[in-house]
Amino acid sequence: MGRANPVMLDRYPVKYASLEDIIIHKLFAGRPRDIEDVKGIIQRSPGFDRGYIELWLGELSKSIDKDLIKEFNSIGS
Repeated sequence: MGRANPVMLDRYPVKYASLEDIIIHKLFAGRPRDIEDVKGIIQRSPGFDRGYIELWLGELSKSIDKDLIKEFNSIGS
């Protein structure tokens, strides 16, 4: 939650996940729709923190039989 972005909605602060955290969660889920979402995020938002994403994808890859960093790089290239 420390990286969540606060936005005022009807005078109430609401926290939204950062782009990086959305990308990480969608790649981990790995459904076709999630992968398409990640492609769209990357195309529209080039200023994300690639190092942060790769750090956490590396950690998550240890718990599943999938190289999430490789998948991310294939989408983001």
